[in-house]
Amino acid sequence: MYTCDMIVGFRQMDSPVLRKHYGQEQLFSLVFSGVPFVRATYHDNRSAWANSHVASILLAHNHAGRSPDGLWSCYKASRRHALGEKSKKKSVKSK
Repeated sequence: MYTCDMIVGFRQMDSPVLRKHYGQEQLFSLVFSGVPFVRATYHDNRSAWANSHVASILLAHNHAGRSPDGLWSCYKASRRHALGEKSKKKSVKSK
């Protein structure tokens, strides 16, 4: 998923007009078609968008469009780095 698409999707999810007619899970399936709704994941990602403490990073990844730099995962990694947070990726233990 690309940052530009996530931003549009979160704006649609926050639309009072749409929220009046659809529950969160139903609206999510309309906005992010084909993506399963997982409440915790949705709120984690929405928070990364709504509470972007480094707006320039969000803006840069949004302007990257549908390119590798525009991927939402790249935005999240850049955001974590800027905030001094560790990567969410789990290390694989060798056998």
